[in-house]
Amino acid sequence: MKTPTSFSKIISINQIRRTASLMIIIAIIPFLMSYAQSGWHRQTSGTTQNLLSLDFCEFSSGFVVGDSNIILHTTDSGRTWTMQANSPSLCLKDISMVNPDTSFAIGNSYIDAFPATIRTYDGGTTWTLIRVDTMTSATRIRMYNATDGFMSGNTIHTMSRVLTTYWGWEYAQASLFDYRHEADGHDDPGFPNDMAFADSYTGFIAAGILDGDGAIARTTDGAYSWPTVYWVDDHSLYGVDCPSIDMVYVVGDFGMIYRSTDTGETWENQRSNTGDALCGVSFFDNMTGLAVGQNGTIVATTNGGENWTLQESGTTVTLRRVKMLSPGIAYAVGDSGTVLYTRRGGWPPAGCDYIVGDINDDGRANGLDVTYGVAYFKGANQPLVDCVPPCTWVTDPFFAAGDVNGDCRFNGVDITYYVAYLKQVQPALRWCEDCPPIQ
Repeated sequence: MKTPTSFSKIISINQIRRTASLMIIIAIIPFLMSYAQSGWHRQTSGTTQNLLSLDFCEFSSGFVVGDSNIILHTTDSGRTWTMQANSPSLCLKDISMVNPDTSFAIGNSYIDAFPATIRTYDGGTTWTLIRVDTMTSATRIRMYNATDGFMSGNTIHTMSRVLTTYWGWEYAQASLFDYRHEADGHDDPGFPNDMAFADSYTGFIAAGILDGDGAIARTTDGAYSWPTVYWVDDHSLYGVDCPSIDMVYVVGDFGMIYRSTDTGETWENQRSNTGDALCGVSFFDNMTGLAVGQNGTIVATTNGGENWTLQESGTTVTLRRVKMLSPGIAYAVGDSGTVLYTRRGGWPPAGCDYIVGDINDDGRANGLDVTYGVAYFKGANQPLVDCVPPCTWVTDPFFAAGDVNGDCRFNGVDITYYVAYLKQVQPALRWCEDCPPIQ
């Protein structure tokens, strides 16, 4: 028989357990809420190395590069990332895709610190060393076909240098320059942190000056000359994108964003709503863009930067680069092997009124829906619920009720999954996380 003291101890222990459980629940609720409200989803990269850049030439085919010779390749929109081998060992800084087969990457050797250029003609199955340079660093490479392009970096004397090739990287012409501070009447060395081109003649560099200032340089003659067109005091600039010949965006320290609407003749400072440094920026068109940076910061605009809105990224690591492929589809990469993906411009999911698996729209999910789905793939009537709007960012055509494996597509794989579910092999039907059912 338990004494009152024993009962008191038991009650006290149970109260402690309930209190601890409640505290855990309270602690994880904000995390769950922020994750559920995020339009960004982390993909499995297979590495914990810092990822420094990325490029895509179409929705499904892309590369990510980074520290420790990391080359990741996807042909299925990042559902799987494959590690590729390369020799020599490089800290890879940037990559430029010409087409799914042909890509160029640059990095600094871990042996002699000289920058090197590698190339693939077979989608990354093999990479070939095509150039070793005497610059102290290589920062960006931009190719607009298999033989013509630009590479930025620094010389041993910290002058900025842009290499231009029209015949492949076996031969390149160099442009050397510093950054002109007109107010003080002197030229300062700096680092060309990012480079973007509107066409083969007009391009921009976002630079960090050695004393902590920033500068924007422009070329209008195919990289032969790079006059400074804008100077900013007390903070460096890290990212630039020019979605058209007129419109240019530059980002940098303390969340600073600058925009030009006249090919760099004049610049305006935009309010980003963050104090974190922004490392990269990408625009799909003049109006729709994303910028990423420290502490997992992502800001987005749909009106040309008149308003920038903070988005929930689900991470606190530094995000280095971002790439927009459409108003909805974008990728971001950063430290600790982070690869983020969105199908809706990073905005939180919007619900749709449907029942998962109810392909024939009779209010139920059962074997009749499998029959209806099979008939559709053979040419019969399409599913009745397609969620347009609000789920217009998902691959078209998209039928939410038919997507029962949660990959935001409706195809034969869903039929196989559905049959497995009916046979109790799969535990549940899964909906697209970017278009959840509202009921």
